[in-house]
Amino acid sequence: MAASSKATTIPLKSLPRLSPTAYLHHPPSHTSTSPTFILAMWMNALPRHITFYISSYAHYFPTARIFVLLGRASDIMCLPEVFQKRNLEPVITALRDSTSPMFLHAFSNSGAQQIGLLLRACMEDRGGETLPIKGLILDSTPSRGTFSSAYSTLAAQIPKQWYISLPGRGMVFSYVTAVWLIENVFGKLNVLLQSSEDLLNTDLLEEGMRRRYMYSKEDKLVRWEDIECHAEMARRKGYEVGSEVFEGSEHCQHAKGEGEERYWGIVRELVELGTRDLTDAKIRAKL
Repeated sequence: MAASSKATTIPLKSLPRLSPTAYLHHPPSHTSTSPTFILAMWMNALPRHITFYISSYAHYFPTARIFVLLGRASDIMCLPEVFQKRNLEPVITALRDSTSPMFLHAFSNSGAQQIGLLLRACMEDRGGETLPIKGLILDSTPSRGTFSSAYSTLAAQIPKQWYISLPGRGMVFSYVTAVWLIENVFGKLNVLLQSSEDLLNTDLLEEGMRRRYMYSKEDKLVRWEDIECHAEMARRKGYEVGSEVFEGSEHCQHAKGEGEERYWGIVRELVELGTRDLTDAKIRAKL
């Protein structure tokens, strides 16, 4: 049976707010061996959508600690990384001495950007040591860092009313053009290229770590060809890659409807494998 028909609803607003962009669900039953999930949401995700994923994770993993990272268009477009990192500081502190098996779940390009930034910030905090992630889920991401993909991602956040859409699209076009010029003149990676490289960086995510790409060919925001290209690059980097194609679902909608049971089955399997690896490592260390 699908998670949403069983799970107790956990509204986002009911969770402690760690920073303007970070929340935490921490059940009393959580222990040092319970899993920790970091859910990095798509840009401007609505609270009811975020609630669905929090509730589903809490249903399948009732002792899990769940961090939620919000993706805000204003942050990505206007806020320098140094200020974005400040919003992540409570999460970084909480993960510093954690022995819990950790799993990352990135939704869309905004989620990928947040995960990449978190990984880099944690590595700095840990003196160059990689955060011990046991599994990565990439839902409808990443895009290639092209002009058209950057424009499409940001333009999708603009309200549909013509009197907002027309000037809004003009502003987004101007912004992406400026970023593209800076990239080509000064060699600075744009947000999409940076997050794509972060997710392939073996200094940030250990080689051999399991990852699952979940996507569909009906997605109008992120091209499936881009995701499959990234998955192939990850295989060449030595990661254990699973490519999961969902039929008929749109952007970040694969966990609902007909694909819901399959979606959570993939998540549960990844967590079981990652948790088993950690248990086996502890047993070997005692021998």
